[in-house]
Amino acid sequence: MAKTLRDEFAMAALTGLVAGEIALPTECKPDAHKDWAKGAYKIANAMMKERLKHSTAKERGVFSSD
Repeated sequence: MAKTLRDEFAMAALTGLVAGEIALPTECKPDAHKDWAKGAYKIANAMMKERLKHSTAKERGVFSSD
């Protein structure tokens, strides 16, 4: 599977989460990696949504019929 922009955002978010332990418990549970991944993708989804709000119609692939 090819890496997407969302994956890139999630990797950056995960780096920040791990570095700062933001909103995550310090103790590691046996399945803690799942929580970290879910948190990273929640952040990535928010980043994608914000990016879409500020993109142009051309960047989104929407073209006028004019």
